[in-house]
Amino acid sequence: MNCFKSPTRVSWLALLIGLLGFTFAAAQEVTLVPQPQSVALSGGYIELNGSSRVVFDDASLAPLAKILSEEIKAVTQFELGVVKGKPNAGDLFLSLSKDPSLKGEASKLTIDGHATAEGANYQAVALASVTLLQAIVEKSGKFGLPKMEVKDAPDAEYRGLMVDVARNKHSIDNLKDIVRMCRLYKVRYLQIHLTDDQSFTFPSTAYPALSKHAWSYSLDELKDLVAFADARGVTLIPELDIPGHGNSLVLGMPELFATDGRNVINFGKDEVRVAIKTLIDEMCEVFESSPYFHLGADEAAIHGLDGRPEFKEAIKKYGVGDIEGLFNHFISDMNARIKERGKKTIVWEGFNYSKDGDAKMDEDVAVMMFDNYKDPAAYLAAGYPVINTSWYPLYVVGGGGFGMPPELIYDWDRYKFANYTDPFPRRASSVFRKDVKPPANIPGGQMCSWEMPEENEIPYVRHRLAPFADRIWNPSNDKGYDDFASRAAATDRVLDFLLAEHRVPDAPKQVGASDGLFSNRIRVGWEAGGNYPVRFALYRGDSDDPGKATLIAGDLPKTASLHVDTDVEAGKEHHYWLKAWNRWGWSDFSAVAKGQVGEGMSAAKAHEPFDYDGGSAIDGQTGGEGFASAWKLLSENGTIKIDGKGLSYPGVSSSGGALRVICENQESLQLDRNFKGTVGRSLEEVWMSFLVRGEKVADGHVFVGMNTGGGIGKAWTNGFGVTNNASRQMKPEETYFAVAKYDCRDGADRIYFWLNPALDAEPATADADTLSIQEDLGLGNRFGINVQGHGSGEYVFDEIRIGTSWDDVSGQ
Repeated sequence: MNCFKSPTRVSWLALLIGLLGFTFAAAQEVTLVPQPQSVALSGGYIELNGSSRVVFDDASLAPLAKILSEEIKAVTQFELGVVKGKPNAGDLFLSLSKDPSLKGEASKLTIDGHATAEGANYQAVALASVTLLQAIVEKSGKFGLPKMEVKDAPDAEYRGLMVDVARNKHSIDNLKDIVRMCRLYKVRYLQIHLTDDQSFTFPSTAYPALSKHAWSYSLDELKDLVAFADARGVTLIPELDIPGHGNSLVLGMPELFATDGRNVINFGKDEVRVAIKTLIDEMCEVFESSPYFHLGADEAAIHGLDGRPEFKEAIKKYGVGDIEGLFNHFISDMNARIKERGKKTIVWEGFNYSKDGDAKMDEDVAVMMFDNYKDPAAYLAAGYPVINTSWYPLYVVGGGGFGMPPELIYDWDRYKFANYTDPFPRRASSVFRKDVKPPANIPGGQMCSWEMPEENEIPYVRHRLAPFADRIWNPSNDKGYDDFASRAAATDRVLDFLLAEHRVPDAPKQVGASDGLFSNRIRVGWEAGGNYPVRFALYRGDSDDPGKATLIAGDLPKTASLHVDTDVEAGKEHHYWLKAWNRWGWSDFSAVAKGQVGEGMSAAKAHEPFDYDGGSAIDGQTGGEGFASAWKLLSENGTIKIDGKGLSYPGVSSSGGALRVICENQESLQLDRNFKGTVGRSLEEVWMSFLVRGEKVADGHVFVGMNTGGGIGKAWTNGFGVTNNASRQMKPEETYFAVAKYDCRDGADRIYFWLNPALDAEPATADADTLSIQEDLGLGNRFGINVQGHGSGEYVFDEIRIGTSWDDVSGQ
C-alpha cells in the first residue's frame, strides 16, 4: 500500500495567502515597514492582474519601472508589461512630480483607479514604489491594492547598513541580495568595508600589488554592483580604512606603507599621502554616485610613532605639535581631496577632537560613533556631524551573529548612544548610555555587520535591519513592538520572495534523528537548504523509500529546525525526510534520517589533565579519561604544545603538565576531541570546568566548550562568558577556575557560567556571572578550544573536567 501523502494540494494563490497573511478583511489593513508618515485609507481596492502595466512618464524612470515589474512577478507571478505613457485603470504609474511640496526624498502614493507613485526625483519615486510593493494584498484569488493616499518622507537623511567584505569574502550576487534587502526597508546607504588588515578588495590599477596577498573584486564587478544599487535607490559608500587597519597595504607594498611592524600605514611620508589620494580618486570613479566617502580612521596605534624620523619631520613641517595632530592633519588633507571629488568624508570615532589650528580635523568630517568611549556630545560640541552607529544595539558581529534582539533595536532612535560597561559583563544589564538631546547635528544612523561570512549575512541581519529602518524613518510612530512585529512579519515574507531565484528551494540538509536517546520520542533536526524556503514538510516511513512515507507535519515555519515526533513505537526504526517550499513550489526529498527510541543516554565523566611530555605536540594525544578520540588540530596559526608545568588553583586538584597556546597572528587556533557519551537534550544537566591563565592577553576571544550551541569563554576584549555574554575581563598572569552548567531540559535551554566560584558548595544559578538562554542545545560529544588571535597572545589551559554534577567537576 502506498502511504505517500503530499502537503494539501491547493492553488499557489491560496498558499501565498497563508504565507503572506495578505487577506482582505471587512476593514482595510496595510502592513508597511517602515511605517509612513501619513496613511489615509479611503475604502475599497483596485485589482492587480496580468493585464496591469507598470507605466512611467519620464525616460529616466525606465530602469525603476522594470525593477518594480520584476518584484511584482516575484510576489504574484504576474508579468506586468512596462511602457512609457499614461496609465489606465489597474496600472501602476511612476511619475516625476512637479508638486512643489515634494522635495528631496519626500514622496506620495495615491491608489484610486490606478496607483501613482510620485516624487521629485528618481530616489523619491523609488521609495514610493517600495510602499506600493509592500501594500499588495489578496482577496478571493485576486491581488489588489487598498485605495489610499500615502504621504511620506524620512525623518533622517542618513539610513545605512555596513557590510564587511574585507574579512570574509562576499560574492557580488550576495551583495546584490543585500541591496534588495536595503531597498525593501528604505535603507538609503550600503557602506562597503572594502579594506582591512586581512585584504584589500578594491582592484587598484595604480597599485595592483595591494590585492595580491588576498583577493579582490574586479572593476567591472564593482561598477555593475553600483549600477544595480543605483537603479534600486540604494547608494553604495566605499570605505578605505586607513591609517589603522592597514596591514593589507603594508603587506602589499611594504617599501611604501610599512612603519615598525604595526598595521598602521606610514602617514608621515608625503609619498603615502600621494598614494592614498590616488586610491581615493580610483574609488570615487567607481562609486561616483555616492555623496560620501568613508576613510576609516579608527583604532590606529599611532602613539610612539613620533619617535621615527619621518614622523618627527612631518610634525614639524605641518606645525601640528604631536602625533595626534599629524593624524588629524592627514585626515583633513585626504578630506580636501574627497571634497574635490564632490563627496563628504566620514570617519569612525576615536580621533582627538580638542586640537586647534592645523592639528584640528576639519569640522565638515562626519563621525560615526560606535564604541562611545568618547562622548558624542563632545564631538557635536566641537562642530562635527555625528552618525549614530552605537554598538548597543546596532552592531552584528562575527560568524555567530552576535547582536541585539529586534525588540531592543526597536527601542533605539538616532539620539540614543550606548555600549557596555568596561570591565565586563557584556550583557544588557551593563549598558551605559551617552544619549544626546534633540535637536542635534545627527543626520542619521547605521547598522554595522562585522566579520560575517556571506552565508550568514542576510539571515543574521534581516530581522535586525527591519526595526532599525522603522525607528530611523518615522520614530514618532511608536505603537509598540507588537505592532511593529506584525508589520515586519509580512514584509519579511516579501523579502523571501524577492531574494529567491525563480525556482523551488533546495532540499533541507543536515537532517538527523535521535537514535536511542529518548524513551518516548524521536527528535528530528535539520538545516534549511538554499533559495529561501518559507515552510517545511516532514515525512515518516518504515523503509528507505520516501514514496511510501506519510506526511506527519505539513506546515512547519521557515524558522523551524527541530520537530519532536511522539507517535513512535519501541523497537522499531523510523525513517524521516523533509521537503521545503517557497513561492515556486516544493523541493525534492531530503536525505533520509533514521532514529528510534531507547533507554536514553548520559554524558560520560571526562578529565583531561594534559599529563604529557613537556614540549610535545597535542595533536594525536589520547590521555585522560572518558574520551573517545585523540586531540585533533583544526588550525595551526601559531604554536600549541604541552607545557611541563601544570596550573594550580587553591582547592582544585591538579597534576602534570598543561596546554600552552601561542597566537602569532590575526587568525584562530583551534583543536578539539570527542568524549564518550552525548551532551544535551536528554540530560537535566551537564557540568564542565577548566583552569586557564593568560600569560599574554591579546585583543581576541577565548572559547572553551562543547558543541552544544554555546562556548565557554567567548567575549570581546578578553572576557570570559557564555556565547556572547561575557562575565569578567581576563587579567594577564592570573589563573582562573571556570565552571559551566549546561541545563539541557526540553524547551529553553540554559548555560550558566561562574568564574572562581566558592568550592565549599555547588554554586547557585542566581549567582552565575552570566547566563545564556538558547532555544535548544545540540547533540554534542565534542569538546574544543578556540583562541582567536587578533594579535599576539599566549594562554595556558589545564584540568578540563566534564560530568553530570558539581562534584564531578569541582576538582575536590
